[in-house]
Order: sequence, then structure tokens, then C-alpha cells
Amino acid sequence: MPVWGADNRDDTNVTPQWQPNSVYHSGDSVNYQGHIYQAKWWSQDDKPDHENSPWKLTQ
Repeated sequence: MPVWGADNRDDTNVTPQWQPNSVYHSGDSVNYQGHIYQAKWWSQDDKPDHENSPWKLTQ
């Protein structure tokens, strides 16, 4: 079966890469520059590593 994209939502061992145009809800996790962040509230286009962002560094 060919793989057309890097959609890892069903793979519990891989945290998806942060995408600026994606909408994230409280509790969602993303990989950003090798670190895992969890959304504290709704977010779109907020970089996880910015001060006062809606993201919490977890790993």
C-alpha cells in the first residue's frame, strides 16, 4: 500500500509534528524541534516555544 503523507495520528508511538495551520485543542500533543508540548487550551499558529504560548513543555 503506498504512503501518500505523513499522517501519524493513529500511531500512538509517534507524536505528530506541530503544523502552524492546524487547530489544536486542550490536551493535544505535538513534537516541535525535538521537544514534546501539550496544548493548555485551543491553539492555532502559536509556536510552542514562544513565551506565554498555549503550550506546556512535557519532554
